[in-house]
Amino acid sequence: MPSDQGSGLRAAQDLLLWAVILAATAGLIEGLVLGVVDAAGFIAWVSVDHIWQAPAANALLVGVVAIVLAVAVVGVPQAWRWFMMVPASLAALGLVFLVVHYKLAVWAQVMLSLGIGYQIARFIDYRRLRWRGKAMVSVAVLALVVLGSRVVVRMDRVHAVGGSTSVEMERGQPSFLLVVLDAVRASSLGVYGYERPTSPSLDRLAARGVLFERAFSTAPWTLPSHGSMFTGRWPRELDTGWRRGLPDSIPVLAEFMRSNSYRTGGFTGNLLYTTEASGLSRGFMRYESFPNSVKQFLLAPSLAQLAWQRHLHFRSARRLSDRKPASAVADGFLDWVGNDKSPFLAFLNLYDAHEPYQPPPAWRNRFQSANTRIDLYDASVAAQDSVLGALLDSLDARGLLDRTIVLVTADHGELHGEHGIRGHGNSLFAAELHVPLVIAGPGIPAGRRIKATVSLRDAAATVVHLANLTAAPFPGEAISRLWDDTAQSAATSPAYSEVEPAPGVDPGSPLAGGPLRSLVSGPYRAVEHVNGRMELYDLEADPGEDRDLSSDSAFADALARMRRQLSAIRRWP
Repeated sequence: MPSDQGSGLRAAQDLLLWAVILAATAGLIEGLVLGVVDAAGFIAWVSVDHIWQAPAANALLVGVVAIVLAVAVVGVPQAWRWFMMVPASLAALGLVFLVVHYKLAVWAQVMLSLGIGYQIARFIDYRRLRWRGKAMVSVAVLALVVLGSRVVVRMDRVHAVGGSTSVEMERGQPSFLLVVLDAVRASSLGVYGYERPTSPSLDRLAARGVLFERAFSTAPWTLPSHGSMFTGRWPRELDTGWRRGLPDSIPVLAEFMRSNSYRTGGFTGNLLYTTEASGLSRGFMRYESFPNSVKQFLLAPSLAQLAWQRHLHFRSARRLSDRKPASAVADGFLDWVGNDKSPFLAFLNLYDAHEPYQPPPAWRNRFQSANTRIDLYDASVAAQDSVLGALLDSLDARGLLDRTIVLVTADHGELHGEHGIRGHGNSLFAAELHVPLVIAGPGIPAGRRIKATVSLRDAAATVVHLANLTAAPFPGEAISRLWDDTAQSAATSPAYSEVEPAPGVDPGSPLAGGPLRSLVSGPYRAVEHVNGRMELYDLEADPGEDRDLSSDSAFADALARMRRQLSAIRRWP
């Protein structure tokens, strides 16, 4: 043991120094590991600021504990090793949680970390007198690394913006605002016949534009659905997954519009599958995802993730983040767009209607006081709709709305217990696929309702057509041709959807047997399982899909026809 253990103040100083060193080092290791994961094309669910936030927040959290221990060790400096074991174990626990958090019980992670922490404290204790100077230098070096990482991240963002915020030449082309209402199903909106007034702002927008009554998403969850909208490709063509982002090899709408002198900006509230790691940010001059909040900073290190997940009784491979409200997304967009009247393409993802439903207090009891799942969902939809209305009013006040074609849709819908299922991404029922789609702006006819079935796959081709641009690399058809066609018979992509099982899929889920795919054709919607089993529903006679017609001989021809159509689109691998 060291010979000067009688010096309580030195012992306290040493404990604080080494606690900060270990915590910051563990945070840097974590940032590098997750950075490598992200660079390899996998989704790590962390902010681009994580590389500096993790060590800084880790040092702060462990440092608070170390301060308490330092006060105590002054009176018993001979027990330094045992006091040091606590911050050393906390630093180790963050890395253990990062590696094995959903594979190993929490108590086992704690025991493993205590063993590692004791060995680290024992190792330092024998050397801390000789290394005191080195420890001080290490703290300074770590501080410089953290600050340098933050500067690099900020410089990279400036570089991504490209310096200029206006185009070289204004050509009188329309701007485009694509608003995705995350997890908002069509059947829960007033403009689609819902009895509750959940969408007055969208209703007004539809009155001055075109509403598509039968728009369907290509997937029942966020990433492949957005990917299809941005690229014109089916989910399987994107090579995305529950942990894989959109590859750089596939052209995206923002890149194309930027190459045609459009300003491009993306602003999202979905911090799971639309962040920079998703690949959806490519081509945007500015892209804002994770909020710059104290909570987000404190949640950066894995140690905080463990504590917060335990608090929420929640275990998942995905990391938790601070929630970004629709108002913050809208404010980011309005700050970026300013009063500049040069053409822009902006993408907004509004996440307020996504689980867990947390409507603002003023909206929480808007429809019922019981606060059932549907009540909270509807209140969230309505509160978010008010943000949409305020955003459009702000654009109007700036003289930008009459220059902007607004497309409002959803990436997927939501189930509230129908068919024994809640949420989304876990089946291909129509409630997860039937989404709103409203297009309004200059040159768009007012008050039109299109009955033809359309797919969100055609979003990119539609924007290109409305911008009067050519040579676009996007498959699909421009659904804007439908309102110029009185017979509404213009070519569109089939309303095809597909989904792969998520890792750890529930054995009772419709996806337990493997992937699903579906197709809407006329009044019918077919669902095909990977083993060849088919389901058939009549959406006009049975919009809730309560009766499977696949075993009814009267519908054998319809079933066979849709099986052929599904095979023509894509065969099972």
